[in-house]
Amino acid sequence: MRQMTDSRRLGPVDGVPSVNREIQQRVSGLIELGVSLLNILLILRFFLDLWDASPSHPFAGLIYSTSEPFLSAFQGLVRSPLFREVTPELNTLMAVTAYSLLGWTAIKLVRLLFAGQR
Repeated sequence: MRQMTDSRRLGPVDGVPSVNREIQQRVSGLIELGVSLLNILLILRFFLDLWDASPSHPFAGLIYSTSEPFLSAFQGLVRSPLFREVTPELNTLMAVTAYSLLGWTAIKLVRLLFAGQR
């Protein structure tokens, strides 16, 4: 049986709140937020590059310069094909996939580290 705590959350019967669970949720949420923001940045870069946006434009320049450090590990990994005079940057899509997998792995690791005995 569980009783209501002061913060209106369910806690163990002895009154000690489940701190591990709350830390796990917050850390997992921060990881999800970070990976989501990074993926949005990289996808914006992919579409700006696909539409041949000028790097001299302030918005495009900001996106290019901010995302460059995250793409440096993927540069030259695969050749980008040419489709009707458009060259999609496949390295960016590979980076989105890799960072999503790293985020998923990190969340699973956090859940394992903070898992209580049941």
